[in-house]
Amino acid sequence: MVLRQRLPEARILLLGLLPREELADAPLRRAAAQVNRLIRDCADGEHIVSAEIGDVLRDSHGRLGAALSPDRLHFNERGYGLLASRLEPVLDRLLAGGR
Repeated sequence: MVLRQRLPEARILLLGLLPREELADAPLRRAAAQVNRLIRDCADGEHIVSAEIGDVLRDSHGRLGAALSPDRLHFNERGYGLLASRLEPVLDRLLAGGR
């Protein structure tokens, strides 16, 4: 609220939590999904935009593999590269005034 008062035209990007743990039904993954729903609910699509970019890290079965995150917590160079490639178009749209 304070930020909106000081900078009423500012665009805010809220990023969803990234996947942790290997399996989609792991406790931290379920908790992150709940938080990501809350983050999505904060977005108004105009001044506050949300994006979930962690999907690029999951395989077709929803698993976070060791090839991108050896300890299923920290990402390696390839994992961060995938995140950057997924984030770039989101930032481009946001900076251009799109959603």
